[in-house]
Amino acid sequence: MFPADHSPDKTQKELIRVIERYHGEEYITNRITQTMLNKSIVDTRIPFRDFLRKKGILNYTPIQRHRDHVTYPVIVMNETGVSRNHINFYAAETRGDARFSIGDMFYIFDAEDLVYITVWNQVLVFIKLDDYDCFESNLIQQFGS
Repeated sequence: MFPADHSPDKTQKELIRVIERYHGEEYITNRITQTMLNKSIVDTRIPFRDFLRKKGILNYTPIQRHRDHVTYPVIVMNETGVSRNHINFYAAETRGDARFSIGDMFYIFDAEDLVYITVWNQVLVFIKLDDYDCFESNLIQQFGS
């Protein structure tokens, strides 16, 4: 089993350097777990909530338990290319935990994938940090050369 932390390994650090050549903005990483894929939900850690607020995307504070859903566009880059999707932010009904889900998440990511998350033109961008053939061409398609 891989570590469930959010730290990039050596290859992923190299990929981050490649991303920074095309888009040098602030980012955060998140590791996808099997539980996240099984439930199609992700607990939103405090650093990610802070990142969303700082970037003007979302402030979780006013979201009421499972009554309020905020849907936001997201661009996803993985081995199949670049696609547009949506992300739903909400607070869990029972404990009020901050969460999000991405449409068809289990088709986009695999367990233990590390995802690079940034913002481009006020849209969230999720980049699967894996050394697939179209990695750099995805970046060029999205951010330009």
